[in-house]
Amino acid sequence: MVDHRDRAARLGAALGLAAVLVGCAGGGGSPAPSGPATAATDPAIASSTPDRTAAPSAPATSPRQTTDATSAPAASPSHVPGAPPTAVLGGLTGDSSANGELGTYFWADVGTDAPWIVGNLAGTAGRGAPLHITFGGARPGTWTAAWAKVVQGSAGSPVGASTGTGDVALSAPGSGGDWTLRVTAVFGPTANATYYWRLTVAP
Repeated sequence: MVDHRDRAARLGAALGLAAVLVGCAGGGGSPAPSGPATAATDPAIASSTPDRTAAPSAPATSPRQTTDATSAPAASPSHVPGAPPTAVLGGLTGDSSANGELGTYFWADVGTDAPWIVGNLAGTAGRGAPLHITFGGARPGTWTAAWAKVVQGSAGSPVGASTGTGDVALSAPGSGGDWTLRVTAVFGPTANATYYWRLTVAP
């Protein structure tokens, strides 16, 4: 004799198991893991997360500082006077001195061209005597000098040429007579002047 109650119990258990299996199949898999959202689970995070594989951008560099030669103020050396200075020849007989006569010069944007100036007698010097020229505190970078014998009131051919830097130092001619001295002093690229003295060299 079959026990209907036992059969009904087994049928109910089978139906319950089937319902559980159907529920799992329709749930779409395992539930999302708990914890903070990541780029894999939240599309908004994925779109805002930087790509770690992209090349780093170059660091910002400050512009190189340059000096514009045309805008920089021009240098004004203290040893260059504002105009051709007075040239004084020293070492003459009796420890006297004489101012030179200004001839050709070029100073900044002003200049003039002059012939060899014989001028008036400035003094007397011994043969071969050491002479020197000063410029009122200014000091030329370079200078040139030459002598010329005075012939009938005019300068003859230049002789005894000499050059130097800084202070002007030279010697009187080794023979007596009427002589004229020419000295050109260069104080800067656009600052030069030529001076003349007429001397009697003792025989």
